[in-house]
Amino acid sequence: MPRIVSVVLDHLGFFNIHAGGLAVHGANLVVSAQLHEIARRPEVEGFEIFLAPYAMTDPGLLRQSAEGLMPADRMGRGILRFYPMHAMPDIWRDGEARLMYTVDPENLPRDRYLRDRFAEGPTPIVSTAHALGHAALWPKLQRLAEAPPVSYDAIVAPSRSYAAALEKAFDGYLGATAQCRIEVIPHGIDGDRFRPVDEAGRTAARRELELPEGATIALVFGRLTPNNKADLSPLLRVFAEVSQPEDRLVLAGEENIAGYLDRLAAEASELGIGDRVTVRGRVDPDRRERYFQASDLFVFPGDTLEAFATTVTEALACGLPCIVSDWAGLRDQVVDGDNGFCVPTWFVPGLDRVGQLSPANLTHTEFLYLAQSVWVDTRGLGESLATLLRSTEDRQRMGQRSRAIFDERFRLEHVFDRLFALFDEMIELARREGDESKAERRSHADKLGLPTPYISIFGAYATHVLNGEVRVRPTKHGNQVLRKQASLTFYDECLPLLRPDIFGALLERLGALNPITEPDMSFGSLVSGASFASNAAEDDVRFHAALLLKRGVMELVPIPAKG
Repeated sequence: MPRIVSVVLDHLGFFNIHAGGLAVHGANLVVSAQLHEIARRPEVEGFEIFLAPYAMTDPGLLRQSAEGLMPADRMGRGILRFYPMHAMPDIWRDGEARLMYTVDPENLPRDRYLRDRFAEGPTPIVSTAHALGHAALWPKLQRLAEAPPVSYDAIVAPSRSYAAALEKAFDGYLGATAQCRIEVIPHGIDGDRFRPVDEAGRTAARRELELPEGATIALVFGRLTPNNKADLSPLLRVFAEVSQPEDRLVLAGEENIAGYLDRLAAEASELGIGDRVTVRGRVDPDRRERYFQASDLFVFPGDTLEAFATTVTEALACGLPCIVSDWAGLRDQVVDGDNGFCVPTWFVPGLDRVGQLSPANLTHTEFLYLAQSVWVDTRGLGESLATLLRSTEDRQRMGQRSRAIFDERFRLEHVFDRLFALFDEMIELARREGDESKAERRSHADKLGLPTPYISIFGAYATHVLNGEVRVRPTKHGNQVLRKQASLTFYDECLPLLRPDIFGALLERLGALNPITEPDMSFGSLVSGASFASNAAEDDVRFHAALLLKRGVMELVPIPAKG
């Protein structure tokens, strides 16, 4: 089935995350991979990207982004379509069925508002999910909980734990159902890039990364942070207890808290294992897979509110046995005793004060408090680590199972087969929506989006609000513009909003004025005439007329004082 997919983005960095200015972490990597997979899919006949106007001002950047996103054989076929945000009402007026892809549930109220306000055709929304739990998210989900239910919208949870937590948040906390479907589909990655290597390949990767060739290497990879991934101090103590001289622990990734890498290195030295613990900072995204291919096993004692660990999936793809905490989505990725070990975790009550202050806490602070209340069983962690450090046979057996599980569940193309099956189901449900449901949904749109009524709220800021009775006329500069003796210039960020035909209609009416017999005209007549000539909404015409005032092309005719 041919499909049109629409997405609202505020950053072009997703198209080339290696150089786009976005932080290189799991959620952004997942979104980037998903956008690239949508662009690659032959059944996607249109990929609409709605951007803030400023993102439309650099044609070179747009071209570079398109080349970074689209496969070469799909370039130049009109599949990828960049639009400024304000063009959405006109684009979606065509009545075509389309799928709206939302990059995070926090954007669902916004995207439901846009869909319910402007889409004429059946337009289900499917949102992919990443993290849950920060206090700033609840007011946004509260608006969603209070909206009319939509059977053909879905939140795609990356794990069973995330789905359960989301349902509890809606039913037990926000006081209503999710008002949409919650579907569990994990995040996928590129299994051709992340793949196992033989012994020669492992040796080559170690030489490239300057790691010891004869060591048994346990890898921790990702953002190194105690407030958004895992507290690694307990792991250092366990490694000091169970490791032998030929074992190495490699900690690689960007720190979230300045100085955390230095603290880990200092702690390793205090434990007497400083020479066997390698701490690396930010890793070039193009070399991510080499760290997995250089290692013998992967360790991730996660204890924060992360729903799914992309790095664990990358380790599975590279055929590594994994030791993870039995926490959130990690238990969906690692089967205890099969492709690794799941270490028991304990959530210790005592967070009432933290919870009461969560609306005032920074997200990272809140997550740190939560993580410090989670204990990963250090005895279980030590037993698992000792087993895999000592047993080549267990590492090989579990590593083979890791790749097999990856191929069954986490290959990007397989994940998207499931997603597109969900897309098709949602579109068919949307086609069958009744008029009463559609009317209810649209009547609630403004409560979801909370669009700003600028004039009614901020009109009191001005001396006057311009009405249709005020008269206008061209200025001296305006007459030069009309005679093409002067040009109009606007700020770059305004350019995507502008319609030359509206300017043409306005200037034509101003140019038709006679300095002797008809030197001016009412603002209302100017707007209505230009609206009819350009087939544009009067509000759009008024915006363009304001620009002519700002640029000195026309002026207001003073109204004689009365009385």
